[in-house]
Amino acid sequence: MTNLDPAIEVEKVATSDAELAFGQHRTLKAMGDFLQKYGEPIYLSTMAAWGCRATDLNAGRNPEDAVADDDNKNKKANADRRNNPWAPEFKGDRYAAMANVIKSFGPAAASRMARSCNVTLAGTPLRK
Repeated sequence: MTNLDPAIEVEKVATSDAELAFGQHRTLKAMGDFLQKYGEPIYLSTMAAWGCRATDLNAGRNPEDAVADDDNKNKKANADRRNNPWAPEFKGDRYAAMANVIKSFGPAAASRMARSCNVTLAGTPLRK
């Protein structure tokens, strides 16, 4: 049994070993092999990072994939703000777009869009 130093970071664990032990097609044998190879502290921290439990064989999720998904969500949120005429990121004729939103969706929906950017319908900052 080759136990590594418990201070080793989860990221340094071989991804292929972690995929076998905690990934889509995990098995008890792979989990046992991972425990033998890396030791209990690394096993537990890697299992937590993958979102798994030792009591079942439900597949975990690779933490690197989760980071990529978070980046995609942030990009989508930024893209949504670029479509909001009250957002500073908006490109184009702001006042024409504001009027179009008010005409199309009504003042209540337009007010919610403005509030999401912490401004009033007129574009002035909200009071705190």
